[in-house]
Amino acid sequence: MTEQNADEDPAPMLPRQRKDKRSERPPGTSGRNAAIAHFAVLVAVILAVWAIECEIRKQTGRTDGIIVRTGELSDQIKSTQQSNRKAEESVNALLSTLTERLGSIEDQLASARDQLHLLKQSASDHRATIAISHARALQVKSLVEEARQTIGDYRRDLQTYNALLERTRNRTEPDAESFSTEELTLLDYHFSEVTTDRTDNWSQRLTTLMTPVDDILTADKQGIDIPDTTLTEVSELAATIQQRHDDLKSKLESLQAFTRRFAAPEPKRARSLQDLVAEHRLAKAARHNETLVTRVASEQEQTDQAVEDAVADSLRKLRDVRIVGEQLLGSLQADAAEQEHAIQGQLSREQTAARKREAEQKQRDAELLAEQQKQQREYEAALPEMRRLLVPFLSSGHKQLNGTAWAEAAKPVPLSYAGIRASGALESSSTGQQAFLWLAGGPYNDRPDGIFPQYIGGDVSFSPALPSIRRGQSLLNEFGELLVANGLLAP
Repeated sequence: MTEQNADEDPAPMLPRQRKDKRSERPPGTSGRNAAIAHFAVLVAVILAVWAIECEIRKQTGRTDGIIVRTGELSDQIKSTQQSNRKAEESVNALLSTLTERLGSIEDQLASARDQLHLLKQSASDHRATIAISHARALQVKSLVEEARQTIGDYRRDLQTYNALLERTRNRTEPDAESFSTEELTLLDYHFSEVTTDRTDNWSQRLTTLMTPVDDILTADKQGIDIPDTTLTEVSELAATIQQRHDDLKSKLESLQAFTRRFAAPEPKRARSLQDLVAEHRLAKAARHNETLVTRVASEQEQTDQAVEDAVADSLRKLRDVRIVGEQLLGSLQADAAEQEHAIQGQLSREQTAARKREAEQKQRDAELLAEQQKQQREYEAALPEMRRLLVPFLSSGHKQLNGTAWAEAAKPVPLSYAGIRASGALESSSTGQQAFLWLAGGPYNDRPDGIFPQYIGGDVSFSPALPSIRRGQSLLNEFGELLVANGLLAP
């Protein structure tokens, strides 16, 4: 059993020993120096064996004492060879462990390559998502710009319409009687219809809807997406604004047609500077989007190159680890022999301690069993006396102690041992003796009094029942738990 443990246990402790040895040697020389030292030891042992064998052959005719000494040296040589074999087996086991770890690292590198492929695919999808998000943002921005331009046109047309309506309302026409009924009805429609200016409300809503769009088109916020509801709401609002503008233009054209007889035709309006600025903003946003997509692609290529460089560096480190592992084999052989000796000593000490603990535990168990058996014998011997003396406690009744108070029990049961202790009836003082007699012969206990007199209070120091009270307290203190375990007292 000792040899089996010695062969199995050294492996888990080798990494720690290796760490200590490596920290004591200068970098780059520890493995070479250890290998040279080990080789020197082996050469010395071989030369010693050879010298001993030569001496044995020369001195074969000498005394029996020399023959005995030669046998001892031979046994030492065999012991040394056996230790070397064990050290070699330990080293081989360590090398196998290192090989398995290197295989695990190679599997991790393969997994890293797969993750790199997934990252590249994810980056491609991310670039596509960014492009779609920017395209949608540009679509929303185009709709908002058109709506804002429509709002500007609506304001100008509304001012023109209101001014023309005011001039028409205040104008005095000499030949007003010449207007037809249809013309008067049209004038009544314009004069009674109130066109509300809602451009401020529209502008505020457009500004709110443009907030996420501006965030997306900002270079430092590229991960935000435009909800479908935003595009729908902008489209509906732009359509509403356009419809209101179309209605206003229809009313303006109708009023202008009516007032052409006394109003000069309005010259054709040239393109405004606001129109030119809006077109410039759209072109600038498109150029910014192209630049952003190009930059994202360049950054992704740089990221891919960095990951590939990291993988190559990991491979180089893996090869270095393999070389260092092979260099450490020489020093580990000596460390394995030393570790084996330490483990054997530790194992022997632990086995001795375990046998001692086991013997002590058996002794404690035997003493406890003897004590329990003794207590059981004493309990059985005292049981007839307890049945005669403790009738008010062991008999069944409907009155039960709930703490220190009396309560009605659901069925007849013995008195509660916990309640007896809580009432102080087991204390050796005068108060405890009075409490004991109060439970045994008091008016609240519906069980038989037995040998105890009825008691309603007072000093019991001179009562004839005092010896019985003390004996009852002693029996309950000593065997109360056993009485509960055997069902003679309630818990």
